[in-house]
Amino acid sequence: MRRWISTLSAIAFASASLSFALESQVRQRIVLEVSAGGALGVSGNPRPLIIGPGAASGAFLGAADGSTELYYSSTVGRGTRRVIVVQWESGDAAPAGCVLRLAAKPAGGGPEGSSGGEIILSGDPRVLIAGIGSCATGLRPGEGAALFYHLSVVNPALLSSGETKTATIIFTLMDAI
Repeated sequence: MRRWISTLSAIAFASASLSFALESQVRQRIVLEVSAGGALGVSGNPRPLIIGPGAASGAFLGAADGSTELYYSSTVGRGTRRVIVVQWESGDAAPAGCVLRLAAKPAGGGPEGSSGGEIILSGDPRVLIAGIGSCATGLRPGEGAALFYHLSVVNPALLSSGETKTATIIFTLMDAI
């Protein structure tokens, strides 16, 4: 009987030991992906651009504003770049005899792209910023691309006193072609 109790004790001890050594595992597979995409925003609207006669020499004074910024983020694949194009909304235009020029100066450079200089806005998309990679400009003042608008007279004979236009400028972030 003593042997039988001893054997039972040994079996109980062994099974107790095994229950502590037993492990259970489960595995889960997760896909981590950076999707291609981007977003745009602006810091507000520029102040009104008002032109008028300058000195008696007959020259007209242009109007300029550099108070707004364009914010953007972009994720692209290796070797891929994006551009930001800009255009008037359909039916919009500068007052007769005038053109509206726009330039951008990205704050960070590098993957935030670079400006090709001043463009004249029209109904056709024009590249404002090129060479954009994976980046995020940030949303605080000084982190986005500074926007510089300049309204100038190209044909004084077409000017009409009191003519006022309100225009919508469309910015589009797209893959470079």
